[in-house]
Amino acid sequence: MMAADKIEETIKEIAVKHGIVVVRGDPILILHIINERLMRDSAAAQQEILARFKEELEVRPPMER
Repeated sequence: MMAADKIEETIKEIAVKHGIVVVRGDPILILHIINERLMRDSAAAQQEILARFKEELEVRPPMER
């Protein structure tokens, strides 16, 4: 999905969910998009950390666990 399509989809979602009209430069939309990206990036970072931790556990000898 193109970024412009995603923004239009987000605008429609906010309008339906909250019953308000939002335009591209609206601070509510901007904050919503920033929050969405931060949450996605945070989840990805947590998954990466968990994967590395699991790898470390597999490499360690049983005595060190």
